[in-house]
Amino acid sequence: MTKKKLLFIVNVDWFFISHRLPIALEAMESGYEVHLICAITDQGEYLEGLGLIVHPLSFSRSGRNIFQELSCITGLYKQIKYIQPELVHLVSIKPVIYGGIVARVTKVPGIVSAISGLGFLFVPRKSLRAKLLREIVLFLYRRAMSHPNQRVIFQNPTDMNALVAAGGVQKNKTRMIRGSGVDLEDFPVLPEREGIPIVIMASRLLKDKGVYEFIEAAKIVNSKGIKARFQLVGEPDFGNPESVTTEQVQIWQNEGIVECLNFRQDIAKLF
Repeated sequence: MTKKKLLFIVNVDWFFISHRLPIALEAMESGYEVHLICAITDQGEYLEGLGLIVHPLSFSRSGRNIFQELSCITGLYKQIKYIQPELVHLVSIKPVIYGGIVARVTKVPGIVSAISGLGFLFVPRKSLRAKLLREIVLFLYRRAMSHPNQRVIFQNPTDMNALVAAGGVQKNKTRMIRGSGVDLEDFPVLPEREGIPIVIMASRLLKDKGVYEFIEAAKIVNSKGIKARFQLVGEPDFGNPESVTTEQVQIWQNEGIVECLNFRQDIAKLF
């Protein structure tokens, strides 16, 4: 019997591994042939070794080069026509928009679009450029969310309500989930530790992730003479206009208000 095909479209391989790999493995256990379209860093062989069929495709971060964007959309069209999946699962903004439009055009039977955040364009701004870009993105969302057999999953009601109110998606297509989930074998419930409290923020160092608020909270607690350690785990993301600078991270480290631990792969052990 021919296996049904499930296609994941994600911006980059490491993000797929951290957020969707267990779903893909479970789908394979259930008899699906699982394909993945994404940009490949150094995880391609690892993913293929797990049994996934990997199709490399680069998604540019900025989106400022129209020829790169058209090349990406054309590549998606060719890959989807070749794979002919029964279901596509789209994760992160560009795959959701480009993949949603192309999957509808190529008549893929079903689409699941995962929106974990709306991105910096939906943070309120007064500039004409930001407003114009937001309207363009909303127009593309409407096109990407118009498949008759589609569900759009959100991880918080604020994003869901904002996109529905803006006309980006119909309410009856939306579903709320509690998050991407964690493996409880890696993150077991443990008794609270004794001693000085440690407060950790693990994130890309972006302004709209709340990094500055975390620093201000650390300063307030410190000014009140309360003993606590604040650890900032992550690194700047220079492909995002809201990124904190490397110089600013060094200033925070020198001030001694927070401990800047940079990028870590051992978050479970750290916690």
